[in-house]
Amino acid sequence: NSRLGAQSRIQSQGLEIRNLDIGFVREMPQPNDVVNLWTFFDEWSRCISSRYQRDSLYRHGHFDSCTQQWSDLKTAGRAKMMNDEEEARSVVDKTFYKKNIGSDSNNSPT
Repeated sequence: NSRLGAQSRIQSQGLEIRNLDIGFVREMPQPNDVVNLWTFFDEWSRCISSRYQRDSLYRHGHFDSCTQQWSDLKTAGRAKMMNDEEEARSVVDKTFYKKNIGSDSNNSPT
């Protein structure tokens, strides 16, 4: 019964679930080609790495707080849960990563 209650609560939030032998699997509303959380996680983990922080200290005289990358990761998580694909894309397009780094060679710092 508790599973059915959880199932109805999840479905009311617009998430699709499947009942498997091992339990429930929730599927995110947005696929990875719309919002790829791994990209933003990789950027954040790169930023907090000791090598990057050492380079930041050497080049700029201080450690990088990585707040932009952390903010991007949280924003991507929110976009991943949105039901509207266009809205999710527009939210992701406003991130620091998409504006300053991303895959657009015009935005590349190198």
